Amino acid sequence: MKAVQEHTAAAEAVKRRLAEEEDGVDADAPRGAFAEVSKLGSCKRGTQVAVKANVSYGGYTFGDVDRLCSAVDANQIKLTWLQSAHELHDPSTMKVPRATIAKWQRDDHETIQLFGLRGVPSERQWKVECGVRRRTSLDSAGGHPRGH
Repeated sequence: MKAVQEHTAAAEAVKRRLAEEEDGVDADAPRGAFAEVSKLGSCKRGTQVAVKANVSYGGYTFGDVDRLCSAVDANQIKLTWLQSAHELHDPSTMKVPRATIAKWQRDDHETIQLFGLRGVPSERQWKVECGVRRRTSLDSAGGHPRGH
């Protein structure tokens, strides 16, 4: 939602700027985001790069994964509440996607076996990562361990 608001605000700013510059502007000239890209065409190839991020990533930590998995195990929250469309979803405290929490809730032995290793049978992966493997952070911000 925040990304959509930022994108909308950026579009509004471009529209305002274009309205102010309307006098003397070529009718066939590119407008909005295309106007910014067309400026790149005036430079030699490989001399200029412009990257504008239109979205922001609300990353989460392993602490968020641990907290939400603990709450799901204790029946304090339901896994479905983590879906952003759910009426009980709280974006400020439920940053981790439902699918990611579902992956962390799998049996550790079955998950680790996919990599040819032996995991702890009959134990959820997030518990093993915390207690046995002493994990304190994710491999990458918001990423699942070993990229699955």
